[in-house]
Amino acid sequence: MREPIQFVGTPLEEVAIKAWAGHEDFRYLPINILVGEGVTLPGTIGHVKSVLDSMLRRGELEKVIWMRGTPTIMIGAIDDPDFEQHLEEGPYVVFDDAAKPEYKNDPRVYFVPSHPVLQTALPELMKGLGVSWPGQAVMKWEQFERRGMHNLKYGTAQRKALTIGKPLVTAALLVGGLAALTRLMTRMKHEV
Repeated sequence: MREPIQFVGTPLEEVAIKAWAGHEDFRYLPINILVGEGVTLPGTIGHVKSVLDSMLRRGELEKVIWMRGTPTIMIGAIDDPDFEQHLEEGPYVVFDDAAKPEYKNDPRVYFVPSHPVLQTALPELMKGLGVSWPGQAVMKWEQFERRGMHNLKYGTAQRKALTIGKPLVTAALLVGGLAALTRLMTRMKHEV
């Protein structure tokens, strides 16, 4: 017989967080989404849904809607009776080889090939939404921000000092570099 598990340290109740409840459908998303046949939840549907959920929680979907209009996401083989209207509303992204040819081959949509679409769901969605460069910049900033918050909360004294010091040193070097560049430009201007 096994020994019962003994928890030591901070009680679980104190460190537990309330997780975001799962959603069976897509009605909670502020975008147009069509899911058809030939795709599965463990495959393309789940991966695209995971990316959309993540973007929604971080407020990125709202930014996309503000910058580009209301996107339409099509996953798999399904008809879109409002296809032309959805194209006018914002970016249109079609996922998976299972999608119908009239949609995935339309030059006005961004088609993400493969079956299933797995690891490429996030970068391809960003490209399809037309926010690949800003999207990647936002993701890098958020990684930097989360790493910093984690280091400040859980890091050693040395790690906390590095977390605060690195951006300050970088900013000081940037300001110093700009000042030196300004002096150089002024000197060159007077020599001419």
